[in-house]
Amino acid sequence: MLTAYVISKKKGFAGTEKSNIKQITTSFKDALLALLMPVIILGGIYGGIFTPTESAVVAVFYGYLLVYLFTARLKYRI
Repeated sequence: MLTAYVISKKKGFAGTEKSNIKQITTSFKDALLALLMPVIILGGIYGGIFTPTESAVVAVFYGYLLVYLFTARLKYRI
């Protein structure tokens, strides 16, 4: 974060406006399913459901499922 801050100050980047609580809440709701991926990975490993390698496979399929269900850009072809 410090590096990003220093570079943005050096190059003159500035934010446009402050976010209000409604925008933050909406963004959090939109990202909630993606934010569950670490919970699934770590919960599965620590819960003894699967190994770290298997958790990587589960994470890939979960990510693919989210993209497939919520965006129309990804098309499945055999």
